[in-house]
Amino acid sequence: MHVYLSYSAEKDKDLVKKITQCLRESNFEVWSAANIIPGENWAEVTSQALKKSDAMVVLLNEESVNSHQVRNDIAYALGGTTFSGRLIPVITSESVPMEKIPWILRGAPFELIRLPSNGSRDDGIKQIINTLKKNAA
Repeated sequence: MHVYLSYSAEKDKDLVKKITQCLRESNFEVWSAANIIPGENWAEVTSQALKKSDAMVVLLNEESVNSHQVRNDIAYALGGTTFSGRLIPVITSESVPMEKIPWILRGAPFELIRLPSNGSRDDGIKQIINTLKKNAA
């Protein structure tokens, strides 16, 4: 399964690396903006990655909930059947007010996974992996 990792914050860079590593160790192919090589056409590379992906993990924090790109990624995932049951919202900061999270992700069928910045995030990452495996095509 190909997983598209959508995020916005520079502060999540280490978390993105950890999630990517754990997903790859669980036999998932992972794409994130970190895969873009300087000089590549960002829009084209991102578009191809979205088309190739089977699932999306969206990291939500103070920056990403206001990011046009993250909102576009979510809209793309919701716009077709490819990501049905495989759009996984993940809250990475305790300071994100629920009303800032896109309304459609706050209700069924979406289970918001929380990766608190204080303490271990291993259980939350395991939850992401288990959700992807459970909803694999």
